[in-house]
Amino acid sequence: MNTAVSMISSFGINQNANKAEQDDKKYCNFPVQFRAKPYSLKRLFDIVFSTFLLVLTFPIVLAVAISIKLCDSGPVFFVQPRVGYGGRAFNIIKFRTMVENAEALKKYLIDKSDVKGAFKMKNDPRVTRIGFFLRKTKLDELPQFINVLFGDMSMVGPRPTSLEEVIRAYGEDACQKFISGIKPGITGPVQIHEAFYGKMDLDEQLQLDFNYIRNNNFFVDLKLVLLTLVAIFAGYKNV
Repeated sequence: MNTAVSMISSFGINQNANKAEQDDKKYCNFPVQFRAKPYSLKRLFDIVFSTFLLVLTFPIVLAVAISIKLCDSGPVFFVQPRVGYGGRAFNIIKFRTMVENAEALKKYLIDKSDVKGAFKMKNDPRVTRIGFFLRKTKLDELPQFINVLFGDMSMVGPRPTSLEEVIRAYGEDACQKFISGIKPGITGPVQIHEAFYGKMDLDEQLQLDFNYIRNNNFFVDLKLVLLTLVAIFAGYKNV
């Protein structure tokens, strides 16, 4: 595990340094309408799973990092502020799958989004050649196990949301998914539903997230993890 964390840091990803500018900033400053009750072993579930998977996938992580460098001289990792637990921002870590100036190009594509209320494009022209493969196989999300280990994310939870999207589209009701007491997850009900049935509008995503927040338990998490593996290995395009 320490080797995996060291490798991430060697590519310029210092989680504490990246978070420093966000630590004193809280978003979604609204009254909590309902309080989630995460099951008592959820954090242990996260630590055990993320540690095991970091060790298991370390050779793959190394191979992907080298491949990105060979195909593209840009940075290996993509780090972006997301809104998480308690409405506080954290930096999510992924393998970079887009061109370096992808965020600058986003403004030209915003009206071409496939879903209402959030920005998603099935055939995003900013995605690189190796990026298409990483996204299809979900290998781009392997570094998020670092986020889980550090406690910013959970293995299973509501969809993590970009800071820009929260500022643009989230009001008091939508913000409840951050301040109700559940961390965002690598996988979750929205990701699974979209894998099997296609993209959802923001309002539909929020309803699934709220249902999970109110009814989370170990067996629900285990079921969602297993469904994620089924979706990946079965090759569902939307996973």
